[in-house]
Amino acid sequence: FALAMARVAKHQGRWCCLVGFSSSSDPGTRVVLPPNRWDEGKLLDWVGHFTAGGTDLDVPIKTLPFEWWSEIKAQKGQTDIILITDGEMDAPDRLRIPFLEWKKKEKVRMTGLVLGWNAGALRKVCDDVELIRSISTDEEAISKCLSI
Repeated sequence: FALAMARVAKHQGRWCCLVGFSSSSDPGTRVVLPPNRWDEGKLLDWVGHFTAGGTDLDVPIKTLPFEWWSEIKAQKGQTDIILITDGEMDAPDRLRIPFLEWKKKEKVRMTGLVLGWNAGALRKVCDDVELIRSISTDEEAISKCLSI
């Protein structure tokens, strides 16, 4: 799915940043793919990284906007975040409020794709949350994301 999203972004002349994370003890992995300047070696390294463990929202709502954003150099008002998770996490006010302020200021839209039955705290930080059974084009939410 990540590679398909990257391919769509490349075809549309948009930048793409892929982030993998599991918990606050894992700093996460990322690869930034600017339009017309892809580093396929870094992309393959990112794809080959295995992430396992529990999930919390430190990476997507704390680390991404406040530590990685300047490095990513996303264009204001032209950013979609697609977060795929099992949804078992919390978004305490100390993380949620600054994230929502940042998201509004940068005009970022965030979609949560939840593999499972419980969206948990994602409903508090995402513009749209979809419960999915699998990462497959049979899932309407997956097809919708691929058409961004």
